[in-house]
Amino acid sequence: MTRSDVMGRWLRAVRELRGIMRRERTPGIRVPQRRVHPSRSPRRPSFSARGSHGRRRTRLAAAVLAAAMAMPSVLSLNAVAATEQTPRIGMPEGSRSYVAPFWFDDGTCQEGDTSILKREELEADDFVIANDTLGLPEAHELSRGGTVTIAIIDTGVQSNNPALAGARIEAGYDFTDSGSALTDHDGHGTAVASVIAGQNNGDAPIDGVAPEASIVPVKVIDSKPNSGASEEEVANYNNETRERVISGVIWAADNPSIDIIAIPLAFETDSPALKEAIAHAVGQGKLIIAAAGDATSDELVSAYATPSATESATEGTHANLRYPAAYDGVIGVTAVTATSDVSDDLMHSEAVDLAGPGTNVLVANGDAGTCLAATNAVSTGYATGFVVGAAALTMSYNNPSESPEMTAFRLKQSARRGDPSSRTDELGWGIVNPYAAMTLIDDGALPGPGSPERESPSAYATSGRAVPDPPHDMTAQSRFVGALWVAGGVGAVLVLLIFAAGRARGKRQEEDE
Repeated sequence: MTRSDVMGRWLRAVRELRGIMRRERTPGIRVPQRRVHPSRSPRRPSFSARGSHGRRRTRLAAAVLAAAMAMPSVLSLNAVAATEQTPRIGMPEGSRSYVAPFWFDDGTCQEGDTSILKREELEADDFVIANDTLGLPEAHELSRGGTVTIAIIDTGVQSNNPALAGARIEAGYDFTDSGSALTDHDGHGTAVASVIAGQNNGDAPIDGVAPEASIVPVKVIDSKPNSGASEEEVANYNNETRERVISGVIWAADNPSIDIIAIPLAFETDSPALKEAIAHAVGQGKLIIAAAGDATSDELVSAYATPSATESATEGTHANLRYPAAYDGVIGVTAVTATSDVSDDLMHSEAVDLAGPGTNVLVANGDAGTCLAATNAVSTGYATGFVVGAAALTMSYNNPSESPEMTAFRLKQSARRGDPSSRTDELGWGIVNPYAAMTLIDDGALPGPGSPERESPSAYATSGRAVPDPPHDMTAQSRFVGALWVAGGVGAVLVLLIFAAGRARGKRQEEDE
């Protein structure tokens, strides 16, 4: 029996079990949200089991038994796969080693799997899908990201995946000498591209954030270290990857058609050359958005590698900075679960500007399938894709001549957060909110990040279209003046009535005399 056969049997048993439990639940009971550890899938199983008849108990016991019988086989196959197919790479003293995956999300997205994941299956299993949490239908009524071009510096994009059929994907550039940027031997670049520009078509429907944006793949990673790689080989791999990222940033910066540079990966150490490349891109008027990193101590902190978590990150320290997210002019992105909970297994630091959903992400899988990625760990790579898509919508809808700084301001100012006037290292300025960013009116009175176009508060908006339901009441002054006129009129009437009543009373007194 193959690994996929065992996984299939186990998943069917679990689905049957969950179906039975769902039928037994007491309606109307909800469990309050709590922080979800990334080792658990952020679902919403809010139920309480009822007492059941013997036949229901029998079905429940059978489902539990089937799942229990399948689980040892799954675990044993996973153990074999971990030792025979994916290498364990040495890490610095005091850290745990991790299993370097050959595929971007080997837990739920199998390499070569051509199956199309049905949304109704996920909804039936009570999954909260990250793609559904950003209010995209309302945003897409205003714009779908047309006229904006995005460079994705990653592993390439498999453009023939059916979830990308109809997407605007350009040739891009391959810095790995693997032949083409339109091939992806890891899968992550394709997954991120589908988060941004996935097509809601009949073949493999994925609601991309900006489905009409143009995607330019910049391939900087083709393959990861092989089994038995030494620390020196891993270090060489990291250095080579950094050099390619630097080249990719410069190439994208010098391409006049590119508006946004997406970097869904991060490095643990600072690099003067990378910093200089980022500064060059900022000077060329590009909006740069990068992953703030997951909690791990490997040199290349791949936001998509989902390595085993090492020691918890120390909040607010320089050690938590990841690059290029920490450089000036870059929007650093962290992740939250699909239910908007904060995870401790991420790099919380002053480099964090925004948060995006990073679990239960429906993505394109390789060249033919779709899958639900990041079900067991929070990924800042996918979160970066969501923020990039929101930036594309904001750019497309508003004045094309607006600066990247203004787009960044819109994203930060409109993000969902508890205290409008402050940011945190856990969420930055909050969770990205595409529609609110698109329709923001910069009136100079908004609490939070400062506007790049205003030095002092003003009552007049100088940028952004006239939009429905502005966040501030622009008619308050006219209503106040109107109220004064009404009050004055009422007062005059009262004076006349009092005067008339006085005259009538005086006249009656004269008649009585």
